[in-house]
Amino acid sequence: MLLVFRETKRWLSWAVLWTVVRCLTVATVFAHGGVHERIDAVNRKIANDPGNAKLYLDRGELHASHGDFQSAYADYQLAKTLAPKLSEVDLYVGMLFAKKEEWQRAETNLSRFIKKQPKHAKARIERAAVYFKLNKTPQAVDDLSSAIVLGVASPKLYVQRAEWVASLGPQSFDRALAGIDDGLKALGPVVSLMRFAIDLERKRGNYKKALERVQSLPQKMRTSPHGLVLKGDLLLESQKRQDAIMAYQSALAALEALPAARKRAPAMAELRAELLRKLKSAKKSP
Repeated sequence: MLLVFRETKRWLSWAVLWTVVRCLTVATVFAHGGVHERIDAVNRKIANDPGNAKLYLDRGELHASHGDFQSAYADYQLAKTLAPKLSEVDLYVGMLFAKKEEWQRAETNLSRFIKKQPKHAKARIERAAVYFKLNKTPQAVDDLSSAIVLGVASPKLYVQRAEWVASLGPQSFDRALAGIDDGLKALGPVVSLMRFAIDLERKRGNYKKALERVQSLPQKMRTSPHGLVLKGDLLLESQKRQDAIMAYQSALAALEALPAARKRAPAMAELRAELLRKLKSAKKSP
């Protein structure tokens, strides 16, 4: 047992020494670029404190950020050697495998970390993306829900969760919409959430509810050319042709009222051409 300890200690001493040398030499290689400069800074810290495992995690993350996965993994392994009980190593290794699209290995490491730290929101979000890639959508949704409960209540997260729920099929649309409504209650009238809800109501053919949601959009968006075009499309799809024509005409008027410079923008020119086509088609319909 004593011999094993001595051999392990000798190996660690060699590893630390090799790392110090590496830090001092690599600094000259990465003398340019934002990431490389940050790696240089961490190298100097490691040279002064070679036994600090968290510094290797920091450097490994920088290596991973610009695609040097081999160096990143080597740093994570050094961190694990220096601090076997440092649970964050599993998180970083899991995120690394996710970057490499090695989804099963990513799940294994992230799950090991979450088992030790179940309230880590970032890890839940990372594993959710991995679960989705592994076609484990219900588990992915559960992880995003956990992250939201843990305080990461961003519009992007609510929309992502709703998209994944909706991907399970039409039978899950109600649940997806309920999740978006939860987001609206928590965050207020966020346009990205409202637009997702409108699109999903439209997808399931509930035009009345979709139009109600359009009416709840902020006034500036509701009365904008794009908002009025959306209203016209929904009215047309719900067999209200005359109302749709009026909405398209209002959209055209709103577009014409824009400042000249904005009106000449390519996107607005395309919208105008699209509006004219929609109006012509709606007027021809029986």
